[in-house]
Amino acid sequence: DLAEANAGLIRLNKAKSQFVSAVSHELRTPLAAIKGYASLLGSGQFGHLTNAQTERVTKVEKHADALTQFINNLLDIARIESGRETMTQSLIPIEAFLTAVQDVVTPQIESKQLHYTVTHDGISTLFGDSVHLQHVFVNLLSNAIKYTPEKGTIELAFTRAGEMIHSTVRDTGCGIATSDQQHLFQEFYRANDPINQTVRGTGLGLTLVKRIVEAHHGQIGVVSEPGKGSTFTVTLPAPP
Repeated sequence: DLAEANAGLIRLNKAKSQFVSAVSHELRTPLAAIKGYASLLGSGQFGHLTNAQTERVTKVEKHADALTQFINNLLDIARIESGRETMTQSLIPIEAFLTAVQDVVTPQIESKQLHYTVTHDGISTLFGDSVHLQHVFVNLLSNAIKYTPEKGTIELAFTRAGEMIHSTVRDTGCGIATSDQQHLFQEFYRANDPINQTVRGTGLGLTLVKRIVEAHHGQIGVVSEPGKGSTFTVTLPAPP
């Protein structure tokens, strides 16, 4: 009975992934059209816009981009869960990897005047899919930036322990309640915290991060305390 129930859950999960993937693909085309027409309007090709009109067209583009990212996250999660997303396995020079990650988050760091440090303890290479692992650390750092007040501190560190590499993203932000920590990596979950009323999010970013890490045969966890910041730890196999 247990085996039959488990098989049923697997079928349901596969059906859910297929449904999410199909719907997401259908949504991308009209979204691209919305963004395209908004860009054309904003460019002035159909006549001069007033400041108020320009402001609203810009908001249309901004929200279209946010919805596109949401759909992309849904698609990535569905592909990974169904096994259709293949993770390449190759050596990744860590300096180039960290530069690519930092290029994405630097504007956010500078806008809040955060103190950002990176250490990698003599580690010269990582192992896995560079694009997907960049997504992991950009997402974790972006979250840290969102929840850390101006002039706070964010640290990214890599250390090796035997056959594994431990990487941590530590911040001096608002922290996470213990009751919320066990749910953080669930789809669409957002902590019931007043700060989440002002910080935008979909509840999919950490779900995707977890799926990518697990697809690399790694693990992710969090240690946090309200008012004392958070530390996310990603453990990945070291290069062979």
